[in-house]
Amino acid sequence: MVRALKFLTKSVRSEIDRAPVLSRRWRYIVVHNSGTRQGNAKAFDYYHLHVRKMPNGLAYHFVIGNGTSTGDGEIEIGNRWKRQINGGHVHSDYLNNIALGICLVGDFNRDTPTKNNSMPATNSSATCGSAVGKIDRKWAIVKPHREINPPRWPTDCPGDRFPYNWIHGRFDQPGTCTKRQNIEHPTSNAEHPMVPTLTGAAVPLSLGVGCSVLEVGCSSA
Repeated sequence: MVRALKFLTKSVRSEIDRAPVLSRRWRYIVVHNSGTRQGNAKAFDYYHLHVRKMPNGLAYHFVIGNGTSTGDGEIEIGNRWKRQINGGHVHSDYLNNIALGICLVGDFNRDTPTKNNSMPATNSSATCGSAVGKIDRKWAIVKPHREINPPRWPTDCPGDRFPYNWIHGRFDQPGTCTKRQNIEHPTSNAEHPMVPTLTGAAVPLSLGVGCSVLEVGCSSA
């Protein structure tokens, strides 16, 4: 257990805690795989910024290494968490505004996550849940990407070999669904106010795109 927890260091925990989290902002934590066998936050940020043309770069709030480009289990904290801005990791602007994205480096259609790759996802999810607090006396709901993406855009992320029983066993709360969860997307901005982005402007609650690193994110994010 000590080895599995080694990357949730005091400095990482401190950086997570320093973020200016707004009350009731984050309702979900979404777990992804990168769809690549190697990579890190810097590489994914470059791709999202310069190829996908996402102005805020890295689509995720956190990236967890698999021992290729960064340490096995190393937690990288993205600018979106530090600045508390919307993600670009789900095929829905609405969900991107209320869901944190954690990306495990790996292609889990071909490989299974390493122990150090998956355990920090547990710990960073729990830490983020603690940092964002409760909404209606419930912690943020942790979901694999394919169980929360809008049905119009099905995805296999985080892959067929991802340990779904592990994530459900660790994070499912009483009264939450363990299968695909269809989130109702708002049609009224008055009912669901828009959330500030990096520039302080508001983004419309329209649909974007999202999946693995190669497919993730919407161009407005």
